Amino acid sequence: MADAVGEIEIAMDAEATPGSDLMKVLCRIDKLEGGLLEKFNGLIKPITERLDQLNLNLQQVAKTAESAHSMAATNSEVIRVLKIKEDHLQEQMVIQANRSRFFNLKIRGVEENTEENADLTALMSEWIVSIIGEELGAMPILSQAYRLGKLTNKTRAFSRDIIVTFLQADIRNQVVEVAKDKGALQFGKNKVQVFPDLAPEALSKRRELKEIIATLRDAGIRFRWISPLKIQVSHKMQSYLIHNEESGLEILQLLHLPKPPRMDRPSVKRKIQLVNTPTKDPKKTSWSG
Repeated sequence: MADAVGEIEIAMDAEATPGSDLMKVLCRIDKLEGGLLEKFNGLIKPITERLDQLNLNLQQVAKTAESAHSMAATNSEVIRVLKIKEDHLQEQMVIQANRSRFFNLKIRGVEENTEENADLTALMSEWIVSIIGEELGAMPILSQAYRLGKLTNKTRAFSRDIIVTFLQADIRNQVVEVAKDKGALQFGKNKVQVFPDLAPEALSKRRELKEIIATLRDAGIRFRWISPLKIQVSHKMQSYLIHNEESGLEILQLLHLPKPPRMDRPSVKRKIQLVNTPTKDPKKTSWSG
């Protein structure tokens, strides 16, 4: 290309000649111009083809990215729905587990050596008859009574809880009412406590929400367990659901209640489940509070 430019300069510097000499110079310039253009096109063509290929690749990448984004959004929604179903199934399993334990009560505080020379079921049956103050005759009231866990050197230091299973729900409920009225019951020389026999998941949830429940109770806010894993709070004709510690903290904030001291840490923002149902008549509903 440098040689071609040099020839053009020589041709331009040449002494002007009339007629055919001028035509020859012009022809030479045309040929040089055509050669330069051909060489330029030869250089540009691969670049243009490469740019076209890059543009095509970019379009394919954009389509792939759009497809991946759409798939990710779809998968995210599927995962969200599956998580909701999983939570629902877990709650139903806990509900069923609690229903199977409905006829049970947990007795705490009975000394280990109490039943050494007696049948535990008969012993607990006699005690239950004595505390409800009714004559039940020879009718059995318990199907079984047993202690939780194995007796080891570690457990000898304290008495293991006793699970009693009632044959009739009304007798179980009478024991619960007596326990509520008296707070602590007497078994021989020892004070004992009576608790519902809850599934492990339900016990874990109650421990998790213990401070939330205490704050609601201190403020006189009505609440009740609508399932083993959920609490319904009623306030000013609105009902709110508490299903974990974070939602409980948000409910306390919404009701302008103080955060429990032991839970004074940043709360993860979660959507409050607001149930637009009127507040139930406390005279017709058994509320815990």
